[in-house]
Amino acid sequence: AQEHMRSVLPLTPQVYAQLDDVALSFLDQIVFRYSKLQDTLGDKVFPLLLLATGEEVKRKTFLDILNRLEELELVDRMMWLQLREARNEVTHDYSSEVGETVDAINAIIVASDTLQKLYSTIRHFCNHRIFVFDKEEQPPLSLPTSSAAIAGKGVILGDIISPIISEDEWECLQ
Repeated sequence: AQEHMRSVLPLTPQVYAQLDDVALSFLDQIVFRYSKLQDTLGDKVFPLLLLATGEEVKRKTFLDILNRLEELELVDRMMWLQLREARNEVTHDYSSEVGETVDAINAIIVASDTLQKLYSTIRHFCNHRIFVFDKEEQPPLSLPTSSAAIAGKGVILGDIISPIISEDEWECLQ
């Protein structure tokens, strides 16, 4: 979505006022994806990451989890809170003031790079510190094949975050 909007970013109130429905839907996707990634990281990935390292998280507050991730040098607590503030500004912004809306969207776009770097840092940590395999034990890489009729026509838009513990251990299902 950001790629499609690159020519008008950063937004100005004048440009925002002239956007068509398609461009506005791309902005909506940028905000939605940012919010979803941040919610998923904070609500699911951060606690699961500590569980995977053998730590108890059941009785920890989110700030306790965040502080522990900072100790592990995975997350800067103040940076996370700023990313959260940017999310809250745009998702809870009911302002009729176009300038405030544009500022909030621009903040999300800038913050999305930081959020993506954080996600990459966490993936790297998981791949190198949690899921360590000997060369003989490493699961084989098997790539799916596709029909010649659709080969090369798909676009990978992101990654699917899946739980690292079995459903039997999900507190919400018990």
